[in-house]
Amino acid sequence: MSRRRDPHQHTDIDLSDFDSGRLELQRTNEWIQTELTALTIEQSDLLTARPNEHTGTVRFRILPQPH
Repeated sequence: MSRRRDPHQHTDIDLSDFDSGRLELQRTNEWIQTELTALTIEQSDLLTARPNEHTGTVRFRILPQPH
C-alpha cells in the first residue's frame, strides 16, 4: 500500500534511495550527490542538504510546499 506524502511534512532522502533505479539512471553516487547539492543552492525552498558526521554521507530533505 502506498502512502501519500503530506505536503506539510518534510521527506528525507538518501543516495541509497536511488539504488533500485541505478541501471536505468546509469549515474554514480557522486553524480547524483553533485546534482542534488546544486539543486539545494538553486531551489533552497525545495531541498536542503545536511552532512551526517558519523557516516560521511549527505542526507537531503525535501521541504514542505505551500498550496
